[in-house]
Amino acid sequence: MKILRFDHLHLSPADFGKFNESFQKFMGYDYLMNMPMDQYGTKVAYEPFPIGVEAFQVTDTTKSVSAKVASENPGVFCLSFRVENLAEAIKEMEEKGWKMLEYIDNAPILEALFDTKADMGIYIELVETPFDDLRAMSAMMAQQ
Repeated sequence: MKILRFDHLHLSPADFGKFNESFQKFMGYDYLMNMPMDQYGTKVAYEPFPIGVEAFQVTDTTKSVSAKVASENPGVFCLSFRVENLAEAIKEMEEKGWKMLEYIDNAPILEALFDTKADMGIYIELVETPFDDLRAMSAMMAQQ
């Protein structure tokens, strides 16, 4: 598995609204993405710069493993790393004994969440995407 870099961290703030308002005030601009993701049972606020932050509010724990995980405790629940080839990375993670909890295909962004909590105290997510700059990706997708 070739890890390219740290990509983002997943937060489950105790107060999603207050966190988002305060974080945007701190940054001086709005998140790149701030929207409900009903298919996953969450509301998500995402900002890739200067460090990727993906804040969740769980709306339905029956929708996905991510929602269940995010509902465990407030705070950081997952570190996400960019990989060159997600299929190969999944195979290697499973060979190392870490079960894949969820695979998300939001083409061209592919993500896999692994149950590494017992060993590391935190979950690990691996991400494959052709975009290094998600703001550029967002602009390109808006033009389509």
